[in-house]
Amino acid sequence: MTNPISCILNWQPSSVHGWGVYGINLALNWLREGRLFPIFSQAFQMELIRLDPIRRAEFHSLHQATVELERQLLQQPAGQSLNLDFPVVHALANGLKTNSSFNQQMLLSSCLAGVVFFEDTNLTLDAFQRANLYRLIITGSTWNQSVLEGNGCQNVTTIMQGVDHTIFHAENRGSSIPDRFLVFSGGKLEFRKGQDLVVKAFSRFVEMYPDAVLVTAWHSPWQNLAQELDHSGINTPIVYDQNGKVNVSDWLVQNGIPPQNFMDLGLVPNNQIANTIRQMDLALFPNRAEGGTNLVAMECMACGIPVILSGNTGHLDLVQDDNCLILKDQKPVNYFNVGTDGWGESQIDEIIDHLIFAYNNRDSLVRIGDRAADFMKQYSWEKQSAKLGDLILALSGN
Repeated sequence: MTNPISCILNWQPSSVHGWGVYGINLALNWLREGRLFPIFSQAFQMELIRLDPIRRAEFHSLHQATVELERQLLQQPAGQSLNLDFPVVHALANGLKTNSSFNQQMLLSSCLAGVVFFEDTNLTLDAFQRANLYRLIITGSTWNQSVLEGNGCQNVTTIMQGVDHTIFHAENRGSSIPDRFLVFSGGKLEFRKGQDLVVKAFSRFVEMYPDAVLVTAWHSPWQNLAQELDHSGINTPIVYDQNGKVNVSDWLVQNGIPPQNFMDLGLVPNNQIANTIRQMDLALFPNRAEGGTNLVAMECMACGIPVILSGNTGHLDLVQDDNCLILKDQKPVNYFNVGTDGWGESQIDEIIDHLIFAYNNRDSLVRIGDRAADFMKQYSWEKQSAKLGDLILALSGN
């Protein structure tokens, strides 16, 4: 067997945010395949890698490789571009921007690729100049690909995220409190995620169905993003505690959801959330925009939990043959100076209608969840990582 080819991944792995989960699963699957050896070029802490003991031991070798790369790069001039003789994959965000590596260095390669999840559709000349650096740009949704190609980018393809089916599966579904109707909502608190819509709709729904419970796994690492939820003006403003962190419980109470009708879980590591998801009756995602396909929604579907999805942007890759309840009435969105082509504002009345349907049609709900789980079987991290690996090896001539 030939030795694996080193490949730089220019972002931080972690179990507590989307890019981090992407990095962990991509790296572990590449490591097991043996074709590519992933090396992260952003410092990370093993304390934020929440895995079972076997996988954690596997990941430790990747941490050592990152430490060694840091040692080597710190010996090079700061703030310069460095050309490496093996593949480099950058994480790209709005404007196709990436982060520098150790010592403020930009890592380049003759085999340079970018993986992108963006929501801002305002693409400047600088963004296109950045795009031209890459031999290939891999988008996380067909919406992202269509936006780039519609603006003249040619070196674009889509590979969706995956799901770890050893963790996120539909076996042993069922609530530990079966006399309550549990509605799940997860993700970081920000305007585009639409938690303000969740709160408004659920506050009205719970008046009709007082046995309903909103289960939130929201977190807010960036206070300014959470504060932008106030932009819609449909709820009372976000509440903060004395340390400046969002106080989800107080915010929900102030917006008409009684304490007995919600559970605030806070930030739950990715490998620990599945058992909670499998106890839900329903999950709600009225997101205004998703550059990817919404990993949390994918994981809910893989667990056989029926989901309410907004019919816009990256979510459209998940909608197929009655595998979800889709929010079809999408209005245009205005959001500061951000480009919002393709974004959608879900309507409160339609969200409530879907919640009522779900509550009163439990048998239909189970069948929707079953179809969602079947749909998600094609999107394992193993398969998706292999597809990305194939592209990187083809670019490098292997």
